Amino acid sequence: MSVKSVNNEMECVGIEDLGVRDFLDDVIAELGGSPREGQRIMVDCVEYALVHGENALIQAGTGTGKSLGYLVPSILWAKKNDTRVVVSTATLALQRQIMVKDAPLVSRVLRERTGQRAVVSLLKGWSNYGCRAKIYEKNYDDALFSKDTARFGATKIGTEVKRLRGWLKKSKTGDRDDVPFSFSSEAWAQVSISKQECRGRLCSEYEDCFARKARSSASRSDVVVTNHAVLALETVGNSLIPSKDAYVIDEAHELVDRVTQQLTVELSADVIARTYKQLDSCGVMIADMGDVADDMKIILRDMPEGVVKELPYELHDSLLMLKGYLVEAFKLIENLPDEKKKEKEKKAKAKLYAEVLYDAVVPFLGEKAEDNEVRWIEERKGVPFLCSTPVDVATILKNGIFSETPSILTSATLKLGGSFDAIAARIGFAFPDSRVWKAVDVPSPFDPRRQGICYIASHLPEPAKGIISDDVLDEIVRLMKASSGGAMGLFTSWTSARRAHEYVSKRIDTPILLQGEAPTASLVKEFRDDPSVSLFGTRSLWQGIDVPGLTNRLVIVDKIPFPPPNDPLVRARTDLARTRGENAFFSVSVFSAALQLAQGVGRLVRSVDDRGVVALLDSRIAYKGYGKFLLNSLPNFWRTEDRELVEGSLRNLAQAAMEECFKEE
Repeated sequence: MSVKSVNNEMECVGIEDLGVRDFLDDVIAELGGSPREGQRIMVDCVEYALVHGENALIQAGTGTGKSLGYLVPSILWAKKNDTRVVVSTATLALQRQIMVKDAPLVSRVLRERTGQRAVVSLLKGWSNYGCRAKIYEKNYDDALFSKDTARFGATKIGTEVKRLRGWLKKSKTGDRDDVPFSFSSEAWAQVSISKQECRGRLCSEYEDCFARKARSSASRSDVVVTNHAVLALETVGNSLIPSKDAYVIDEAHELVDRVTQQLTVELSADVIARTYKQLDSCGVMIADMGDVADDMKIILRDMPEGVVKELPYELHDSLLMLKGYLVEAFKLIENLPDEKKKEKEKKAKAKLYAEVLYDAVVPFLGEKAEDNEVRWIEERKGVPFLCSTPVDVATILKNGIFSETPSILTSATLKLGGSFDAIAARIGFAFPDSRVWKAVDVPSPFDPRRQGICYIASHLPEPAKGIISDDVLDEIVRLMKASSGGAMGLFTSWTSARRAHEYVSKRIDTPILLQGEAPTASLVKEFRDDPSVSLFGTRSLWQGIDVPGLTNRLVIVDKIPFPPPNDPLVRARTDLARTRGENAFFSVSVFSAALQLAQGVGRLVRSVDDRGVVALLDSRIAYKGYGKFLLNSLPNFWRTEDRELVEGSLRNLAQAAMEECFKEE
């Protein structure tokens, strides 16, 4: 493990110092089994990275048991060295699995073996917790940028807010994800605030603050479980996590996108107008600031959606004036009285309002975007927003969370086109002065060539832009008739998903569910419970959906999931790749498509007993130069272009699914 090359297969040799393999044996024995080969290799690799202070990329497919593969060495290392490990995930489902199932199991075995107790806590972003001040303070001003609760009255949202307030008064955690009933994001905004909006020690509820208690609990923990959004704050110094000695990042294929989202800055005329009114309510009156909000509304409304290479002079002048008014506001705030408690709170609020808006304005003060920045106009519900985000976060990650502590990144899809190089470059591992890193593709318990068929419909015409063709729809009908349902249709757009649902439903006898008709969780349950049911949907179905067994025996992909070429960030990344002398289409669009396609195809085989067919209905995979890269990013299923053979296999699978269903009944 002393070499840095990632193109060679490497074997991690365990260090007997921590005894991770023996401990893993005990943990898995509690579950009534024995460790898989991939799990053993994984605990060795994680242990090696932690002990030697190195970074690691570990590809571990579904069924490997990777959460235990990193929790076992992480907890042992943390206890042995009195250190703290941060485990970050992209989804709430995985957080729950770790907190409810995996971490308690490892902690119980540790206590039985050593008498030691491992403390594992969950820490989320500030707005994931209810704000007690909003619940109990009658005169509490609505948080900056939130809506006025009074407007809702007895509406559905008003009813939700009332119910949330009642629940939060009894809750011990205040955690949004612990709420036992459904509610809208608009309702939650009325009972929560962001870290920037928090009044801190000036708040009357400071001692009982849910978010502060969660952070305090994290400071006493051996392992802190969090999400990629919180991790993104670490990269720019806005830390919510107490001192940490190592990172384990699961679902790491999502890290770049989550960090980019978190670092995106947005500004609208409504935000300026609302801040103006809030400052006025605190006694900070700057009349001309309201005029700037009015001007901005007109300027932004008249600007076309898309990339903004240079700010119009009217917009630039308005932003400069707004900055000047905010500087004036800071001076007025300093002169506000603060002898009494209420005066101190009002002064703190005013300063907070001004600071949040100032931080949103500063990134746009340059007439042109910085080298690693893209700006664009985006309209949402009729409101235009001026947005800015970093084009490439590799340097930010490299100089941030990956600079001082060992970091282990794991996912089922890190090795694209047969190599870790592409993902390593995007997360900041590949710089010459980066921390030493290694990569391992741990063995999967699955046998892809035995369990799955990859059908490439090479006879279909090349897909047209934005339109799913009748040829593709007829192909779907033929395949689903052979499979008698049991299909998960993954589409690259809502338009295609809806059209396919309408077209295919009229031509086959088995039921087809469409994402959006009901909560996704209930649709997935219905799909899982009935082998004749199929489920169609778009991007959010491509990952995170776990349906093992023959009820999911056919995964259909209508088209290669290339990112939209007109997306401002895609265009900016393409331009940046060209300036670096790279093949821009390949390094941006093909890379993104490979990652998404690998996630989608991964929905098929979820257990060692699963069997099925993946149907790729985009003929470009068969004859375009990038097709091989895409296929090499997928599980090594048995590949064929013979539709009749595939239809025969699907009929056999359908028969087996029905027989299995009758046995259960």
